Amino acid sequence: MDINVAADREQWWPGAPTIDLNPQGRTQNKKYRALVPVLPTLDRWLRAEYATFMDLKPEDRAGRGWLVNYHGRPVQDVDRAWDAMLTKLGLPKGRDWRSYLLRHSVATLARNRGATKWDLEGFMGHSDGSQTEVYAIGEFPSVVTALTGILPTLNVLPPVHCTEPAPNSQTPQRRPE
Repeated sequence: MDINVAADREQWWPGAPTIDLNPQGRTQNKKYRALVPVLPTLDRWLRAEYATFMDLKPEDRAGRGWLVNYHGRPVQDVDRAWDAMLTKLGLPKGRDWRSYLLRHSVATLARNRGATKWDLEGFMGHSDGSQTEVYAIGEFPSVVTALTGILPTLNVLPPVHCTEPAPNSQTPQRRPE
């Protein structure tokens, strides 16, 4: 979860349509880190973290501004943090509940909502699709459209995952805002 709102990392700034998952100074390797579109939910999260970061005195900002953090510091072990989250939410642990499941699920949902192969390959950071992706950095409009259409679905929890499902209800419950 290497996302930071600090200007020196050159990953994101307020109003940016994308976030660069490859921070300034990090060498790009075979594990390609793509530009990701900033949808409204992510934009609100980024802006909130940015506001918190900017409220700090300049001398207190070093090492801060991490989007996913533990008491303001970057998460050192994503798998351990993921397991802690699953435990806190009362969800099962195991291979079927790893964070990459989200990546696969989002790709499937985006494809099923009309994301083009070209956009989805670029969005996912897959270099196999075409060497052109290395040179032609896209904004992935069909992925943005697909993911924007998915957001209302993602903001609803199925009753099986609610801590207190509505009695006799088959309707998914909305997460508290």
